[in-house]
Amino acid sequence: MKYKEIGYIYIKDMMLHMFKQKISVPCLRRRRVEGLLTDRMEKWFDKVGKKILIAIGVIIAIYLTFKFRILRLVAPFIVAWIFSCILNPFVTWAHRKLKLNRGVGSIISMLRF
Repeated sequence: MKYKEIGYIYIKDMMLHMFKQKISVPCLRRRRVEGLLTDRMEKWFDKVGKKILIAIGVIIAIYLTFKFRILRLVAPFIVAWIFSCILNPFVTWAHRKLKLNRGVGSIISMLRF
């Protein structure tokens, strides 16, 4: 379809072209430049951007925890998670070697601990 047409079909075709090619203007010069920029931005986000977002999320979570005193409510769950991480190797070993059900292995490991 030619881009000289004006109307709904032109807008629809233009939008499809933009989303498929990840460019803003159907121009060969811009397509090459923006293609390189999007590749660089994706590589940067894979290397650095995710770590920055995770760090920001952790900082916000810590701030909200202390601001609204959520630690009192979340502390038992954190302790239970740490406890289950400590007991998981024994439960896995009992499940594989002794052919015990994981629930039974969990009960035995809690009684043993």
